[in-house]
Formats: sequence, C-alpha cells, structure tokens
Amino acid sequence: MIVRRRSSSSSMIATVMVSLLTILSTSATAHSPHDEGCKGGTCPIPSSSSVNNPSGKNNGSCGLWMGPSPIKNAEEHGFGLGIFTGKAIAAGTPIESNFLGHGEILLPIFGNEDVYNKHPPLREYVWEEDNMPEVPVEYPDFQTALFIPGIAALAPCTSQNYNVQLNGAGTDTDKPRWSAMTDDGGVHRSKHPQAGSFSYRHNVTYVAVRDIAPGEELTVRCSDSDYDGGAYYLSRYSPDDNSVVCLDQNIRVDATVSGEARGLGIFAKRKLEKDTVITSTPLVPVMRKDMKILDPDDDPVNDQQLMLNYLYGHPDSDLLLLPVGPMVNYINHDHQKPNAEIRWHTMKEYHQAGGSLQRRQEYHHPELFDVAAESLALVHGKGLMMDIVALRDIMDGEEILLDYGKEWQEAWEEHKERFKKRQQSLTEKDIFYQSAEQFRAAHDDEVFRTLYEQSLDPYPQNLKFHCFYEQHDDEATQSGGVEDAYKKKLSSTGRGFRRFSWNDHQNHPCLRPCQIVERYESDEDDEPRYTVEMFRQDNIFVMYYCSISMDYRLTDVPHSDIKLLDMPYTPDVHQRWTFRHEIGVPEGFYPDAWMRKKLRKRNKVPEEDLGEKYKKKKPREVPASTMA
Repeated sequence: MIVRRRSSSSSMIATVMVSLLTILSTSATAHSPHDEGCKGGTCPIPSSSSVNNPSGKNNGSCGLWMGPSPIKNAEEHGFGLGIFTGKAIAAGTPIESNFLGHGEILLPIFGNEDVYNKHPPLREYVWEEDNMPEVPVEYPDFQTALFIPGIAALAPCTSQNYNVQLNGAGTDTDKPRWSAMTDDGGVHRSKHPQAGSFSYRHNVTYVAVRDIAPGEELTVRCSDSDYDGGAYYLSRYSPDDNSVVCLDQNIRVDATVSGEARGLGIFAKRKLEKDTVITSTPLVPVMRKDMKILDPDDDPVNDQQLMLNYLYGHPDSDLLLLPVGPMVNYINHDHQKPNAEIRWHTMKEYHQAGGSLQRRQEYHHPELFDVAAESLALVHGKGLMMDIVALRDIMDGEEILLDYGKEWQEAWEEHKERFKKRQQSLTEKDIFYQSAEQFRAAHDDEVFRTLYEQSLDPYPQNLKFHCFYEQHDDEATQSGGVEDAYKKKLSSTGRGFRRFSWNDHQNHPCLRPCQIVERYESDEDDEPRYTVEMFRQDNIFVMYYCSISMDYRLTDVPHSDIKLLDMPYTPDVHQRWTFRHEIGVPEGFYPDAWMRKKLRKRNKVPEEDLGEKYKKKKPREVPASTMA
C-alpha cells in the first residue's frame, strides 16, 4: 500500500524489546544512542517507579510523557518527539484508557488522492484503511486513510520488538483487524444540528504486548519498518518540566457537559492555577485545499473532510494546523466563558537552564513563523507546537473549554438557522433514519435474516450486509485475477458462483458486501452459521488483495464475521448539510508570513488594538504571554 508504514501485519511479535530511557537528574545533555553504555534490553530498570522530576511539579505522578525520541533521531523515522512511560505498565494494559480515561478519536480521510499521490506532511501520520476495514465501506470509490492522534501519530513504528499494538474497542485480539467504538452522542439528523459534525468513532487504544518498564519509549506495530529497538543505548535526558511534557497528570476524557456540545470532552484531574500549561501538542501543517473531498458521480456528499472541524486556522490564511498530541482533539467550545486558550510553545526556560538538545529533537521552531504558508505545508517533521493554557484557576473535575473564535461562532449560528429551515421539509426517511450502529444496538441479540425473511421483514434501506473473508494464497496478487490452479479447486454451484467453506483458523481480514442465503445452527459452538454470497468487486481504490474477481458462495460463516453496515455515503458525516469550519486562532497568533499575500497589509491589526503584549514586536517574535 502507498500510505505510510502503519499497515496491519499478521506477523507475530518477534523478540522482546526493552528500550529504556535513562532518567538522569544531574544532566540535561543529550547523548548519541550509540554512545558507550548499556543497551536497551540489557540495562537495569530505573530504581524509581516513576520518572524523576527535579522541579517537583509532577511529583513523580507522570504516567505518560512526551520528549525527544532517540529512535527517531537515529533511525530517521521522524523528527523529535516520542511518548514515554513514567510508570510500569503490565502486559495487556490499554494505554490511553488506563492513563487518560479514554481512547483516541478516529478521523477518516475520504476521497483525497493527494494524500497518496503527493507527499504532504499529513501522509506521515495516517494509517492504511485495512487497519479498520469497516471504515472504507462508507466511501468505496476512493481509497481511505485513517488519522488517529496521540500514540498512533507520534510513536515510532516497527515490525520488530514493538511494545504496544492497536487495540480498538471491540477488538478480537486473535484477528488482525480492529474497530473504533461508534457513539453518536445521542444526536439524530432530524433533531440536532450537531449531527455529522464530530467524530462518532473513538476510543481507539493501544495495548501493551509485554511488560513495559518506567522510562521506555512506546513503539507501535507496523509493517514497513524493521529496526530493532532493543539495540539502542539508553538516552540521557533530564525530564524536568522544561524539556518534557507530562501528558496525563492534568487531564482526563469524559462525557461533555458543555452547552450545545455532544459526545466527549476534556476535564481537569486536579486544580489548575491560572497560566498553567494544561497540555501540549505538536502540530502538522495542512493546506486548506487538502480538506476537499472528491465527490462520487452519483452520490453527492459533503465536499469538506470532517477533519476540518479539528484543525486550527485563520480566515485570511490557507494554512491550517492539525493537533497530533494525545486527547487535545476532545476539547470543546465556549464563546462566552472559555477557561483556556492556545499559545505557542517555548523552549526558553530549557535553554536558559543550559539545555542542549539537537535542533531536530526540539519541540518547537519559531523560525518557521517566517516561512510562507505554501512552503511550510511541505515541511516534514514536528516543527511547531502549541500549549493549552489556563485563563483562570480551573477546579478539579471542570471541563476544559476553548473559544473557537468569532468566525466559528457566526458560522455555527448560521448553520443552526439553515438546519431549522431544513427541519420544515424533512421526509419520513429523515425522520425515521436509523444508522447501522443504532440499529445494531436495538437488535443486537437477533439472528440475521435470510433473503427470503428480508422479503417479508426488510432491513432499513440504508443498511447492507458485509462479510469478512480470507483471500487465498493462490489467488492473483493484484486486482482482477484468480490463478488457474485455484479455479480448479472450486466447485460451481450451478448459479455462476464459486463455492468454498469458511475456515475458522484463517484470519479473514477482508470485508466485502454480501447477502445471506441460509442460516443454520453450528455443531461446534452456539453461534449461528450462515451461507452467504459475495459478488465480484474489482476496484483499484480499495485494498487490491481483497478485490473479488468472481462471485463466491461461502458456507459456515460465523455470525460474528457478518456486519450490518451503513450503505456508502449515507452516514451523517457525508451529508451535504453537516457543519464544517476550522477552529479559529486568536488574532496575532498567526504570523504575517502565513497570511494570503494580498491580505497581509490590509488585514494587519493596528498596533494600538493589540495591547501592550504585542507592541513593538518584530514579525517573527512571539509575545511572552503566548509563549509561556
């Protein structure tokens, strides 16, 4: 596949990796991973059960932290940052839900060929669609990419000696496929203007595949890198508050209580004083035009990616910023009473203390403020970083809220007015619409109906059955072909189908449309079994190895390997009327170089309107209060 590295792999875990990060409070100097010393896997585990923190701010309670990655620095698998554990993690522990209360959101990127044909920075942070095969079913005419922030975006990946692997909600750990939890927050397209405006898929987590020691860098499973993390010497960084970002001490994820917001939000885990850095996130530059969706000919859809709602930007700039740090994409909006704001990250205190990180290992590079938007959007690596900072004292348990900006608020009010007008002309199809997830929740304990039973009691028209199946070794390795040897092994049913039986010992990673012909009880377990028919599907935009070059009839298919899913282009997220708008940045946050050329002078804010903190600053300088 052509999307970056992170494709599911059926290979078993090789050898155990122990890539420890030495915690030295007496030195802030970075050493080469090939300096003399003990290697990962052979070094003693730090005596403390938590990361040492000389400043005392973390009080030894930092479970996950973000800092310079020795693996990325040496292996050229990215720039700068990795995620490390400050506490021992037992094998089988879900990382995000254990430390942060919930897994990450999933943002599919539909119908965007530039992610594949070109090489924007975004390409380095997405996963192939075969990691979650239920997702591309929604948009089958074009290849789909999967963006998952946090560990999925930041951790180095390899096929050898990784210590965590993808473990989405509902995962069958014996099969190399995963699914995100689906939850629409109780919204309905006939009643709620929020429908389709936030990700219904979330709680994507990583699970430890072995015991992980305090200080280890998290490495994830993928198929296109094969370095041995266990060959690394211990890295020597001082994890004080000036060089390391604690990820889990201040925040947790829970159901939002904020006004019109639906779904999940970020909450304070303890009292946070004014100007406290609540959390931080690296940013990936994305051009506004890259959020366009290719429109299928016969199915008009929303032409803007859902990801746009999670990007930060300025109305006079074509450059947008994608947060890739853990959990920050759950932060909700309050225009009247926000308790947090975004500011640029700074390494000022670290350098004043004598820190000497290499440039590629630093979090944030203010010199990029002088680079034009079009050029910046081609910069690979994590060169920009922002902080979420408390505007006032925030109490334990209080939801963290940002002001998304005046333009966002106005766009939302206009959207609500359009939604009210739409409600006046709703059809029965809209009023009684039921998504696949809603239908499954209401009928979870029922067997699937056969074609004959469906003729008497049909399913909703927007739902369709899909079946998992195994691609056979002797089928052609590219779309459209089946080897002659395999043809001879198949027996015709007399209806133009090729027939074979389900094999419980195969992984069955492919998911394709099917129809149910028969249902019967199994002799081996209590799960109903089915005979299904799958039809030829030859599409160069889907996983080629899952294309079907002839019609198949499968027998003995388990109930658990049949999914009733939404028909293509029918879910809320694809409807033309759904809300799309980037999150606004504060005035003065974007440098002049990022603005559209014709607007730079005309839109320059008068100095007297900026306040004292912005006066007499050169274009590339950042106000101290936004850097703290």
